Amino acid sequence: DIPIVLKNIKVIFKRGDTAISKQEHNGRAILLYRCAGELKEGGVYNITAYQKKRYKGLDEIVDITLNMESGKVDGSLYVMPFSAKLMQSSVYINEVVSDIDGILKKSKIEIDGESFPIYFKKQAKRPPVGTHVRISRAQIGYYKNHIQLVVWDRKDYKTVE
Repeated sequence: DIPIVLKNIKVIFKRGDTAISKQEHNGRAILLYRCAGELKEGGVYNITAYQKKRYKGLDEIVDITLNMESGKVDGSLYVMPFSAKLMQSSVYINEVVSDIDGILKKSKIEIDGESFPIYFKKQAKRPPVGTHVRISRAQIGYYKNHIQLVVWDRKDYKTVE
């Protein structure tokens, strides 16, 4: 129920004013959408969440107050290496995954013979179809009843010749 105080959330991924955080290493990832401007990646915070929305099936916290910064953490310790099984369960929505290597198709990425939906945010500048990409970090997102990879920024991937 809102409002709720969230203690010791770790910001494991931040792009612009949006962040993905976790309270526990094995806990669910929390998307702080367009409300995380004053938070820093790697920071540990106590916050109060005032508003939650559901956008096309994805839960997002959209209004917070920073109560206290309580430390630092290596966010990469909370990032999971990509595997196909992560794309098969809603349990992993909002998790941050790494080490994605594949070929871009129309709206998918082909990895080891399997295709997965992928979306590049505007600032990520989607490469052309047929491009081989290595994605260092992406969010497992959800849009219109489909789990998909979300690439937030150009610095999150490189093209491979």
